[in-house]
Amino acid sequence: MIEQMKINTAQINEALQTGEVFQPEEAVISPVSKTSHAHVGTVTYKEDWEFTVVEPDLVPRNLCKPDEVKIRAMVKAGAREIPGVLITPRVITTARTG
Repeated sequence: MIEQMKINTAQINEALQTGEVFQPEEAVISPVSKTSHAHVGTVTYKEDWEFTVVEPDLVPRNLCKPDEVKIRAMVKAGAREIPGVLITPRVITTARTG
């Protein structure tokens, strides 16, 4: 791989001098082993994914979670009808001893 990088560098320098267009060859990278062994034990690598929401309006509705904190605040403030929300009364029992 290092040898190929040296060849590409030489060809890029030549292309800069002659004005030619140079398309470097893609480096072939061998896959990394999932487990590495060392004198202190083994390390296992696991592939995972990260995500960042960049346009919330485009996210499918079934992936959106209603904000329960805001709904609770609206109900406590007196709202009794919110589209898509069932609001029912409940009785809370409190007991004190002593």
